[in-house]
Amino acid sequence: MTAPAQPMDERLRAWLEQHRLIGGGRLPSERSLAQVLGCSRRQARSALQLLADQGVVSQPTARTRTVSPGDLGSGPVLANTVIVLATPADLPAVGANRYLGLYQHVYLSVSQALTQAGLTQLTMPADALMRERVCQLLMRRPAGFIVLFGASRLTGGQAVLDSAHHAGVPVVICGDELHLDEIEQSGADIVGFDHYAGVRAIIDRAVADGHRQLLRVSGWNPAQRACAWHVHQEAGWRAGLLAHGLTAPEPLEIAIPDEGAALDPDYHRPRICAGYIAEHVLGPQPPTAFIASSDSFVPELGLACRLLGREVACYGYDNLHDHPVLAPRMRASGFRPAATIDLAPQALGEMAVALICERRDGRMRGPRVARLSPVRLV
Repeated sequence: MTAPAQPMDERLRAWLEQHRLIGGGRLPSERSLAQVLGCSRRQARSALQLLADQGVVSQPTARTRTVSPGDLGSGPVLANTVIVLATPADLPAVGANRYLGLYQHVYLSVSQALTQAGLTQLTMPADALMRERVCQLLMRRPAGFIVLFGASRLTGGQAVLDSAHHAGVPVVICGDELHLDEIEQSGADIVGFDHYAGVRAIIDRAVADGHRQLLRVSGWNPAQRACAWHVHQEAGWRAGLLAHGLTAPEPLEIAIPDEGAALDPDYHRPRICAGYIAEHVLGPQPPTAFIASSDSFVPELGLACRLLGREVACYGYDNLHDHPVLAPRMRASGFRPAATIDLAPQALGEMAVALICERRDGRMRGPRVARLSPVRLV
């Protein structure tokens, strides 16, 4: 006998409790909540209304819903509590079969590491009011703040870091998306993925497989150019080629999103890719292997090569080829990475929490530190 489905308002309440969202924090849009809960927008709206009737959710404006606010500045000291500053995109959806990207894996790893360290977690949505809430929380002396990825890039993010720094509360940034100048100015400890080593490792693997004509391909995003992770990947690419005595064309950036969408039956996205890579693939010295920016880009590249009547090996990056969203794309296209890089998000969360504990307990003093998680070729 099939168990009755959990009412949607209970699923939403469980999601709020799971992430321990701080009062006053803005909730995702109805569309985003529907995706998180795996329901329609109408069902999400009904669940929100039920929780509003119960006083769990507030609606200060026509388009804004928040967790019902509390007085953050009063109450017991939060000496055993770490505040996790996160955007809605960082928070995992409900259900084991829902999409888990790299950022969601990092969020989960931080949560697990905090539990293992005996620390309590409170999640603060990153929005326009976060500076005010941080100032209120600082009066209760939390153990520290962990700032996830894009949250540190939002307006007011630097002010949040400055407030905590001046109050002597440890701050750790998972800083893959920070610009290089932002890293220098942050004054916080930083953990990130070792993209330099990751790109070097995938080049080593491709060369070991007999490929010496390589082309690096990524989806185009102008914001990536100044991000630290993008700079480190470029440095790893140049160093990897030099180590093997190779030359290669400039990395190719394709104006197409490289993840998240299903393969379309008319091959629109692969055709766009084919237009970009045709000059290289059909040229006098065609590449024998693509080094893709992500596993999620491999199906389009493989299908684009098929449209051009050529076979080129594809190497991936980020070890997401087997998760519930990308796996069907791999099966539908018949292409998967010849090898890929596991960026070890579990290790990143553990490193962030370890830094908080070292600062809180006085085992580490002095200037900020930057640590990189290990990578693994798979």
